[in-house]
Amino acid sequence: MPKKKAHLILSHQKRSKPNHLSFNQHKSLTHNPRLPIDNL
Repeated sequence: MPKKKAHLILSHQKRSKPNHLSFNQHKSLTHNPRLPIDNL
């Protein structure tokens, strides 16, 4: 159940944000907090 809810939230974020690159950049920052934004 929690997994499904998380998936729904992710889908909603993708739908509300047409720019998928921005979404992917945010995901990369979350997984690699030390990664400089310029390298994205």
